[in-house]
Amino acid sequence: MATEPLKSILADINSQKIVLPQFQRDFVWPPSSVVKLLTSLFNGYPIGSLLLMENNESYDYRAIDGVTGARRQSEGETILVLDGQQRLTACWRAFFGTLESDRKYAGKYYFNYKEFVDVITEHGELDSSTLEDMFVFHKPPKVRNSLKNTADEMSAGLFPLDILFGQPRGSNYADWLQKYNFFMSEGDKAKFELLSKISSQFQTDFIEKVTGYQVNYEKITRDTSADVICTVFETINTTGVKLTVFDLLVAKCFKQDIRLRDKLDDAVTSYNNIAFFDANGTAIAAIQLPRIIGLLHNGQCKKGDLLKLPVNAISQNWETAVAALDKMLGMMRSDFGCAKLEFIPSMDIISPLSVILSDIRFNRQQHFVAFKRLYWNLVFSLYLSGAPESKSSKIVREWREMIHETSGVLNAEAIRMFSLGQDDMRDATKASGIYKGVISLLISEGARDFGKGRRPLNNTAAEIEDHHIFPQQFLRNSDIKGYMANGILNRTPVYGDTNREIGSISPEIYFNDKNIVGDGGIDAQTLERHAISLDLVTRPFSREVFDAFCNNRQRQLVLLIEHVTGQKIISS
Repeated sequence: MATEPLKSILADINSQKIVLPQFQRDFVWPPSSVVKLLTSLFNGYPIGSLLLMENNESYDYRAIDGVTGARRQSEGETILVLDGQQRLTACWRAFFGTLESDRKYAGKYYFNYKEFVDVITEHGELDSSTLEDMFVFHKPPKVRNSLKNTADEMSAGLFPLDILFGQPRGSNYADWLQKYNFFMSEGDKAKFELLSKISSQFQTDFIEKVTGYQVNYEKITRDTSADVICTVFETINTTGVKLTVFDLLVAKCFKQDIRLRDKLDDAVTSYNNIAFFDANGTAIAAIQLPRIIGLLHNGQCKKGDLLKLPVNAISQNWETAVAALDKMLGMMRSDFGCAKLEFIPSMDIISPLSVILSDIRFNRQQHFVAFKRLYWNLVFSLYLSGAPESKSSKIVREWREMIHETSGVLNAEAIRMFSLGQDDMRDATKASGIYKGVISLLISEGARDFGKGRRPLNNTAAEIEDHHIFPQQFLRNSDIKGYMANGILNRTPVYGDTNREIGSISPEIYFNDKNIVGDGGIDAQTLERHAISLDLVTRPFSREVFDAFCNNRQRQLVLLIEHVTGQKIISS
């Protein structure tokens, strides 16, 4: 790992040699976070390493937030920041500042030198734990009105950090401290000598740690492929927002004046189903749209293939891909019971099925039965849980072959290789595709709310939750925990207000409570839509009753899944 003086890195930022690729997000650190970084720098503590890359001219770039001036003539001279953007921007803001009102967190940073002098005079040293309290941030109006020159700074006792690596007012930090000593000593020789001693200590203990600070970094050469860059970024950035294929395509398209992020924002604004599931465009659209475009362009959607997509292919297929995604998400809402984002069984099924729906030969009346069977086979076989990109290509290819045949029979690998065991269902908990598949399947098959009025659960205007049929707290009292209490066999969709009304009451009570379910108690037909037997949830509770309930519900759910997939579930 190489090192570079912070001073040199900041100089390269100012000259726009070190820049941000367009796929990087904006600066988000508030002043409190910048102060914590300053505290580490002034103490000489590590601030973490950087990951940089020589620009191979594939990606457009922008200056670090706050830096102004003309871009470099040769893009090949620039160094892109892959990891460390927030830290580098925080350093630049701390040591150069910005008074531009349109910049987020604009302002300047100071060190409360007067307070430092008072502490040293009284105690002889500054405790490292109190160093953080010495940093001061002021917004542009305060700077312009009260700290507009060196005399104002000295009167306030605030040492400006923007003179550590530059001379913005024709004075360096040594000059500033010397002038401060004269100003505060007021001709008193003894006081001047004391202040000079303290300023010397300040330079040795803190300033020299910053001006001599060495930053560790790794640099990727310009001939490194885009998919490797993406993988490396994901590896080193596991605790933050990961770099995606879409981010890299944004930078690639930016060079040809195509603003992919603006197009994404327009898609979310203009298409209701995308907005319903993905209001920010990051949970689904930014991931699935490149895959859909790849499948439309050449039938491929592996990361490496997507990163090689020509810009014109992205532009030409964009609107088709957005419309296809919206249509698929709409069908998931209306036909497949996905009442909210959390109920989507698998994100990987979205792109290939969107491409199928985009085919002008797709006719709902003619093809929906086969499409529906394929959907539920993909959900419950977990076919796409491994190598989803390659299998997505195969799904699209096999469907297109079926469209050409007169028989209309879909002989897809996902159907031929279907495999689901009853034990897989019994163990399915909230994070699994099988769990989400069952919840959405019940909604799609017409399940209604337990509460008064028996509202259909396809009304997505109200919040739907996955309810514990036997409440968790109630089961805990009988030492029933884990997947037996929280798995799909004891969960079903209801409206949130009904779920809260039920609370921790046992089903034998709440299914007969007229204040919850209405006069006459719950009806068997409503429960059948949830694959629940009325007899087993209205008996006095015992462990044997609960075990019988789980076994019975498993059998009923197996029959339901077998019906929609056309497959046989393997016995335990």
